[in-house]
Amino acid sequence: MTGEKDSYDISRQFWLEIAAECHKSKYQKVLIEENIRENVSMSEMYRFASEIPRLGFFGIRVAFVDLCDEQRQLNKFGETVATNRGLFSRVFDTAAEAERWLLSEDC
Repeated sequence: MTGEKDSYDISRQFWLEIAAECHKSKYQKVLIEENIRENVSMSEMYRFASEIPRLGFFGIRVAFVDLCDEQRQLNKFGETVATNRGLFSRVFDTAAEAERWLLSEDC
């Protein structure tokens, strides 16, 4: 995902499209790489992360990489919220780390 600005509605639409493609193609693992400079607020992240598991990601393992390092803490917060609601996901610093996790036996 690439863009200038993020919002609850933009994120929700991206993730709905990703979930639909995962189900259509029967993917059980997905690596999402994001490069959006302006991120959502903490309250929007909480709202969105609370909903991710219900957007169609049940049974899908999600590895997430944000190319904007300054958003790491916010993404880790989102990971915790989504994981507590049933999403099997992790946030990584690099796509290589994310890929290793997705391909590992632990996954």
